[in-house]
Amino acid sequence: MEIHFVIADPAGNITAIVKDGVADDDYRSVAAAIMQDPQWKVEQVGFITEPKVGGEARLQMMGGEFCGNAARSFGKYIAKKMRRQEAVIEISGNSAPMRIETDPARGSAKAQMPCPLKIDELSVGRGSYPVVVFEGIVHLITEKKMPEPDDLKKMLSLLYQKYDAEAAGVMYLEKTAEGYRMTPAVHVRATDSLVYENSCGSGSVAAASYLAQQQCEQTAAEQETCTYDIQQPGGCITASVTFSHGKVTAAFIDGTVSIGGECFLFTKKYRRSCAESPDGLCSRCHGGSKHLESADPGHGTVVGNGKMVICPRSSRVLGRHFVFTFAGSCDPASAYEE
Repeated sequence: MEIHFVIADPAGNITAIVKDGVADDDYRSVAAAIMQDPQWKVEQVGFITEPKVGGEARLQMMGGEFCGNAARSFGKYIAKKMRRQEAVIEISGNSAPMRIETDPARGSAKAQMPCPLKIDELSVGRGSYPVVVFEGIVHLITEKKMPEPDDLKKMLSLLYQKYDAEAAGVMYLEKTAEGYRMTPAVHVRATDSLVYENSCGSGSVAAASYLAQQQCEQTAAEQETCTYDIQQPGGCITASVTFSHGKVTAAFIDGTVSIGGECFLFTKKYRRSCAESPDGLCSRCHGGSKHLESADPGHGTVVGNGKMVICPRSSRVLGRHFVFTFAGSCDPASAYEE
């Protein structure tokens, strides 16, 4: 089976949009296969599914999380397909449809984002950090430095303990002479993937919400609309929020999005193909060698529910269910059985 997908580039946050129907149980393995291939540099994967709440199309992210950049990318893809400059789409982690407006002259896509549910605080060690809570993701803002890996894992663990979220991010925000710069790190719970992203849409809204709250507190304004150009490793995202009476009442992100050509994976699912004998060989090759564990029997990548066990003589698969993926149109060796 070939799985076709389109690669989008929203400010460097490379997103794969899978066009073919993929079973929910296979989201994790297919997403892992796409993200592990260095030629595509994909940071996140979404799957096109049937709309549920009135949108024109729906994108289900690999871990059920919400993603603003994926929403902008998917909206531009759908709008282009319909030969329009806007689309109303659905995305996981958000209970309402989203309107995406595109500007072909600028090559941009603008999304009206879900507003944060609240701006909270989280104690980590001796410090306290602002946390911006959305329906499908939470973001911790730090202005000190990007935490070291062990500290980052601790922060993410504490975020999941306090908030019931599909994904969590840590946004390192710093003030510069030109404005603001942000470095995002985002973890998706269902796939257990941690990516230092080139940009983050919901993280941009989180940073803008936090900055707007500070600005309103300083000016004692009851309502103010604040716009920030937030430079990130892969490009700039413009985030605009309206802060009114202690909460965010409107939020938008805007910036360039490019849609690339179609790519594909060749996939095959294998199940137990023959009984494993005591000496580790398949029933056809009963002999004296031990079976081998392999993550790459020739070419391709094994991902899924467990390691693959291969008979060293016949190369027949002894292991349990997993997904074997190949970039391009190459075909697995004929010895492997479905």
